Amino acid sequence: MPEGDRQRSIVDSIKKDTGFKNVEVRIIDLAQFDSVVDFGAKFEQEEKRLDILFYNAGVMTRDYATTADGWETT
Repeated sequence: MPEGDRQRSIVDSIKKDTGFKNVEVRIIDLAQFDSVVDFGAKFEQEEKRLDILFYNAGVMTRDYATTADGWETT
């Protein structure tokens, strides 16, 4: 399933199961520190509060690797 379709499906499911009408998906690339900083700045400007956060991050590699910022990904 394409990423956008998967996200819409998850949002629709959360809305249906909880009755919440204001459900959003925001993508952050945790391997890029600038992405995290940009998300924080935009969220702070656009939103008043955060009620629930579904946070999913995971990497599994066999070899040692680092991000462009030099952080270990393993």
